[in-house]
Amino acid sequence: MLETCCERPFSDTAIILLAAGRSSRFDAGDKLMAMYRGAPLIEQSARLLKDEAVAVRIAVVGQHHRARSEILKATGWSLAICQTEVPALATSLSEGIRCAEEHQVGAALIILADMPEVSQRHLRALRQAITAGRSAVFSRNGKTLTPPAAFARDVFDRLTKLRGDKGARGLFATLAGAGAIEIDPYEAMDIDTVADLERAQARHIDDLQDGFQCPR
Repeated sequence: MLETCCERPFSDTAIILLAAGRSSRFDAGDKLMAMYRGAPLIEQSARLLKDEAVAVRIAVVGQHHRARSEILKATGWSLAICQTEVPALATSLSEGIRCAEEHQVGAALIILADMPEVSQRHLRALRQAITAGRSAVFSRNGKTLTPPAAFARDVFDRLTKLRGDKGARGLFATLAGAGAIEIDPYEAMDIDTVADLERAQARHIDDLQDGFQCPR
């Protein structure tokens, strides 16, 4: 039986994992190497969509992120090295998109390395929402637009010109047919501080005790 595009939504898609942040708000070293659910935080994010057939997996890291890079290479990611000493979010995104342009892909899905609880179901919904009339789909947490996000190839050129720390959110109002899909607040959780990590760990333990796990 032939697989349909709905069954293989990422076969023409570049998955871009942004992992070049400096962990400047994390007081205990590199937050992406901090242990979370029994493994480094970055490994949790690197294993998102691990069983999906994707066109290419691109992880954007900084020049000095040797430990991050080793984990990413071991989990099947191609590395894009961000040459900026203090990379802003848009700089990392631009670098990932430039690498994606080298491949014959129709879309890119952007994931942040410090958002380990995003479900595969949500990521599939983002990719499937990219159509001929919709060039960008963001996640929405309440009133806030947030990654993950998906973009059609026809807006790659605009993404490579982004600057600053707001990423692609500033483009939302200017992109034809841009849409948003609600994300569960648990999945939208990102880890910026030690307190964030501790809250996430506590939430995970509580869920296990209650016999609940967020759908992946």
